Amino acid sequence: LLSLKTIGATFKALGLLTEYDKIFVDTRIITDIRLVFDDNIGDKIETGIIVHNLRIEYHKGKTTHEEFFLALDNNDLKKLKEQILRAEKKEKSIKSNLRDNFLFIETTNE
Repeated sequence: LLSLKTIGATFKALGLLTEYDKIFVDTRIITDIRLVFDDNIGDKIETGIIVHNLRIEYHKGKTTHEEFFLALDNNDLKKLKEQILRAEKKEKSIKSNLRDNFLFIETTNE
């Protein structure tokens, strides 16, 4: 009986997870070097900048698959990493504080 209740809760939770307008699908960071040319284009190229292009894929609604790109520099990567680490710490804290009273349904593919 407990097993059936857990299965039912899992299906309900997965349904709730998809009730958002935009659902994350995948991400990729593509790193490029952008060359900076002098006024005299024939001169030796000695300057450039590194740009990271963050591609985020998502489902919009039930069927539409979309993506968008953001240009990031190294500082942006650090900010993003800090925010991800903070979110992971918050999740761990929530689970630690509520584990005796809640069953958390995991959605990982691991």
